[in-house]
Amino acid sequence: EPVGDLATIFDAFHTQWKQRWCRHDNTSFRQWDQLLGFAQRIMHPTPIPHLAVDVDLLRAEVHRKKKTAATGLDGVSRQDLIHADNHTLQSITNAFTRAETDGEWPCQLLAGKVHSLAKRPDASGPSDYRPITVFGLAYRAWSSLQSRHLLHWAEEWVDPGVYGNRKARQASDLWHWLLLQVETAYSTGQSICGVSGDLEKCFNCIPRYPALCLAILAGTPASVTTAWAGGLAQMKRHFKVRESFSAGFLTSTGLAEGCGLSVYG
Repeated sequence: EPVGDLATIFDAFHTQWKQRWCRHDNTSFRQWDQLLGFAQRIMHPTPIPHLAVDVDLLRAEVHRKKKTAATGLDGVSRQDLIHADNHTLQSITNAFTRAETDGEWPCQLLAGKVHSLAKRPDASGPSDYRPITVFGLAYRAWSSLQSRHLLHWAEEWVDPGVYGNRKARQASDLWHWLLLQVETAYSTGQSICGVSGDLEKCFNCIPRYPALCLAILAGTPASVTTAWAGGLAQMKRHFKVRESFSAGFLTSTGLAEGCGLSVYG
């Protein structure tokens, strides 16, 4: 049986996540001068060519999505976009072009519904849930296309020791490599040591300003960082509880997990 009224529950979620999603509200951009100055001195990557998303690319990306792909608050489903005509898809790609020019997005695409997944069976407080945000499918298609394109080009400069979302360097490949180190040390009698750490709520704690500056220094096209920065600033999260949604919640910190570019970020 439900416990607590909706207003109280929504306030609890907002209070809990504001600590992370708004933690850099009062941080001056000058805070990052030393970090960015260092990055400017050592980063000399090749500029990445811009991927212009046209109707054919958009249609192909929609077909790539799973049949069970979630529908955003705009109500546009995978089937809707699959059956859309060229004029409709062209209108959507025009919105992409506009965002890449001035950072402005249709608000419907950036209204995200937050599904809170319980971390354990007896979850009762807001910290016991993991927030999964679902944005409009058209935005997710654009961000997925851009992210895959950028990750492919990042292979030109990324360090071999970086694992995750890379060909032949997935997280499972890292565990396999570590296992080989341990087995080799055990069989040869050599000493081995290491350290493991976990950054809690990692995506939610990344400060946006230095992250976007580093993306530019890494060669990311200005059109993409313009649209990406604009999208992050305009995203509104609406917590879902008992088929009801909270008021929109703007954030200033973190890279939204529901955005494909957060992986590249």
